[in-house]
Amino acid sequence: MNNSINTELKQHLIGYITDAYNDDDDDFDDLHHLAFNEDYYIIGYYQAKEWLQSHDVDAFEAIAYVVEREVTDLGSCYLRPDDFNSERIVNLLVYYAGYDVIPNIDLSNTSKKELLALLNE
Repeated sequence: MNNSINTELKQHLIGYITDAYNDDDDDFDDLHHLAFNEDYYIIGYYQAKEWLQSHDVDAFEAIAYVVEREVTDLGSCYLRPDDFNSERIVNLLVYYAGYDVIPNIDLSNTSKKELLALLNE
């Protein structure tokens, strides 16, 4: 995905870690699920459409990205006709792009301080 989305999601992740974890936490195995899947990132069709426009992403680009990631990660595309709306596509895009902003390290043995330092690089 593009740099502005990666930057925004990285900031979202930093904020989530800062707010949701204590300084002595060192197990971030569920970090992606908690930060990008436990709640909607964008609520509302209009807000989702505006979010795509703010990142200069065409709706068809977003759909193609989600389909590609589903096929790559899951082996097939599981989108249903009612999934083709701006809110659902943006939230799926954020879910998949969220994997790209989490450092490729063993999150089960990383301190909050170490993880935040890696994200702020």
